[in-house]
Amino acid sequence: MSSISRFWFLRKGTGAVYGPVAEETLQAWAKDGRVAPEDYISTDQVSWLPPFELSSLEMVWFIELPDGLEYGPAHRDALEGLVADGSLPPPVRLRHAVTGERIVLGAEAGAPEAPPPRDPLHNGDTQPIPAAVAPPPVEPPAEPAPSETPPETRAPAPAEAPPPTPPPSTIEPDRTVGWRAIVHERDRFEREALKWKSLYEQTAARLDEETARCEALRRAAEQERRATDSEHEQLRRRIEDLSAELERATARTRGADAQIIEAYHELVRNYDVLAAQITAKEDTERHLREEIAALRAEHESALATAAERSRRERELAEHAHRRLDELERAHVELVRSYRELNDRYIRLRDSLTTPPAPAAPGPSADATPPPEAPSGGSSRLKLWR
Repeated sequence: MSSISRFWFLRKGTGAVYGPVAEETLQAWAKDGRVAPEDYISTDQVSWLPPFELSSLEMVWFIELPDGLEYGPAHRDALEGLVADGSLPPPVRLRHAVTGERIVLGAEAGAPEAPPPRDPLHNGDTQPIPAAVAPPPVEPPAEPAPSETPPETRAPAPAEAPPPTPPPSTIEPDRTVGWRAIVHERDRFEREALKWKSLYEQTAARLDEETARCEALRRAAEQERRATDSEHEQLRRRIEDLSAELERATARTRGADAQIIEAYHELVRNYDVLAAQITAKEDTERHLREEIAALRAEHESALATAAERSRRERELAEHAHRRLDELERAHVELVRSYRELNDRYIRLRDSLTTPPAPAAPGPSADATPPPEAPSGGSSRLKLWR
C-alpha cells in the first residue's frame, strides 16, 4: 500500500487539472467514478502516470463488453454506481486484472464466475496485460490548475479525444469502442458543465483572493498610519522635553558661582602652561632625535670608510704576498741557473786543463810533466745563495 502522506494532481482527458489533494481524497474520487482510466495523476505536474499504477486507488476491474472488447481498469464501486444509475445496462461482466476473478453486476450482482482455462489477456503467471491503457503524455498540460474542488458528477467514461498513438511496436488494440458509444453524449455534457463550473470557481477564488489581499493591504496601511502618528507624537514630546531641559541648563549656567568660573580660567591657564612645556619638550626631543640620526649617519659613514680601507689594505697585502711568491720562485730559478752555469764552467775548465795523451808507451826524454794544479784546495767554484 502506498503512503498516505503525499499530495496528488488529477488531469482529466479534457486537460483540466485538479489538486493538489491528499491521497485519501484521490481514493474517494476513484470510488465515486471521478477518476477515469484515460486520466493521469502526478505529484509534481511534471511526471504523469496512469491512475491504475497507484495501487491504493484499487482500479483493477475491467468491463467485458458484449463485442469481446474491454474497458478499464476502474474501481468496483464506481462501476457499481454506473449500473445502479442506469448508465450501464445489466448484466455487466467484470474481470479482476490481477487474480482473473470474474463477477456479474446487475441481475446477478456480485455472483462470482469461474475463470476460463486460459485468458488471452493474461500472461499466465504474473500480472494480466491491461487493456485500453493510454500511453503517458509527452508534455504536462499547459492549462493552469484549478482549485481543489473535484468534479461534481462521475466521469468514468473515456475522453472524447483518443489518446496519442504510440509506435507500432507498442500499440495496444482499442478495447473501449462499445463503452465510448454508450456514455459519449453524457460525458460531453458533464465535461462542459465541469468546465464552466471550474471557470466560475477559479474566477470566484481569484476574486476572493484579491478581496482578501486588498483588505490585508488596507489593514496594513491603517496600522502603518497609526504607528506613524504614534511615532510623530512621541517625537514631538521628546522635542519639548529636550527644549525644557536646555532652558534649565542655560539658567543653571548663567547663575554659576564666580569661583567656579575663576577656577575654570585657572585650569585654562595651567593647561596653556603645560601645553607650552610639552611643546618645548617635543622640540628638545626632536633636536635630540635629529642629532642621534646625524651621529648614526656619521658612524655608518665611518664604518663604511673603515671597511673600504680594510678592503683595500687586504687587497694590497694579497698583492704583496703574490709578488713575494713570484720573487721567491724567480730567485729559486736564478739560483738553479747559477748552479748549472757553475757546473758548465767547471767542466769546461777541467777539459782545458787535462794533459794530452802520450803518443807511444814508455817514457820520453822530451816529455814535459803536466802543470801542477794550483794550490789552495779544490778548483770547483762555489756559489752561495
